[in-house]
Amino acid sequence: MGGFAVQYTNNNIITPARTNELEDIFAMVQTNNSWLGVGYAVSNWFPGVGTLYRYVTNMSPPITNSAFLFNNFQNSLATFTNFHRIADGVVHLKIYSFDAVGNETIHDYDANDLTQYPNVVQYPPNSGVYQTNYLPHSIDIELGILEPEAFEHARVLYASGASNAAATYLANDCIGQVQIFRQHIIIPAAP
Repeated sequence: MGGFAVQYTNNNIITPARTNELEDIFAMVQTNNSWLGVGYAVSNWFPGVGTLYRYVTNMSPPITNSAFLFNNFQNSLATFTNFHRIADGVVHLKIYSFDAVGNETIHDYDANDLTQYPNVVQYPPNSGVYQTNYLPHSIDIELGILEPEAFEHARVLYASGASNAAATYLANDCIGQVQIFRQHIIIPAAP
């Protein structure tokens, strides 16, 4: 999943004020012999606005397929089974990763660049899903939530069948009604 919605400061300005991005996030953590998989995803109520969900699963040895937990997460996205609701009105979810000196690590896949670091693999091929075993020094998680009154107004417009009016309202009238939260998390290196 993933996507974006562009918000403008008013109807007369062509340059976007902000582009909201929605990404699915999944990480695996090994504790002794067990693996824990944690994922976050946004299920869209209507284009550009959704509900943030958390997915948790685990696996104990023997581990026969290293991608098993991730594949379960990806398969669950179709039905949102085993997900727990966290917040409504989400318009933006993005993760940034940084190296030890604070440079953002860009995870764009380039099949022609065999020297790229960190090593990023597109899997499955031609899927738009990128995987890496690179552990960043730190990450920033950015979350944008539409204020409750604006979310309810957009939801009512969309539920009444006025999907174009809801999209116009979100793009043009809600730029000042989105709260952006960003948390910096340092990832400790293994001893």
